[in-house]
Amino acid sequence: MSINISRKAIGQILKIKKNNNIKYNYLRLGVEQDRVSDLFVQFYEFTKGPDDTDKVFQFKDIDICIDQKSYMFLKGMNIDFDEKNKIGLRFNISEIAHMCGCNNFFVFKDS
Repeated sequence: MSINISRKAIGQILKIKKNNNIKYNYLRLGVEQDRVSDLFVQFYEFTKGPDDTDKVFQFKDIDICIDQKSYMFLKGMNIDFDEKNKIGLRFNISEIAHMCGCNNFFVFKDS
């Protein structure tokens, strides 16, 4: 299973790179569980390249890398442009039961 990204989202990522003078071509995506609650936090950062065990997805002008553990949660994700969001990106994950308005904290559906 792959991840998908819209053309508008790629444009927004390239805009973020340009505005912040970022030279790296890889965008690292991941999730971490909050220590206090059952909420998960998603993160992203630009990086020189993937780690040896990362899943790598190549798109026009940008490559996305995801560590193996995070990929279990992010597979099938759709990344889209959302002008209402602070960073302009929306990460849509089908296995999420609830996501906060900031699009950063979420709870997964029970298996």
